[in-house]
Amino acid sequence: ASEGPSRYDGQWFNGKREGVGKLFYNTEGTSFYDGGWQEGKKHGFGKQVWPSGNIYHGQWIQGKMAGEGTMTWRTLAGSELYVGIWVDNQPDGEGTH
Repeated sequence: ASEGPSRYDGQWFNGKREGVGKLFYNTEGTSFYDGGWQEGKKHGFGKQVWPSGNIYHGQWIQGKMAGEGTMTWRTLAGSELYVGIWVDNQPDGEGTH
């Protein structure tokens, strides 16, 4: 896998990602963020897929998972799911596993 983003398809404003767009992190297209952008940072609703197969669907604030969201972690036994509130990229408070 290459280092850094490999392609961005979406809107720009003043040289930064803005609006809606999809950023691919690998040339295979299997690791990406698809959603809202503000001033070059993930913002609003979006979906992030990591090379590990982990997936987050939910809200982002200034580049961080924040607000309501669902994370699916891939494990050797299958997967683990968390649905709830996120603060600063971490599950916060009561959610469902």
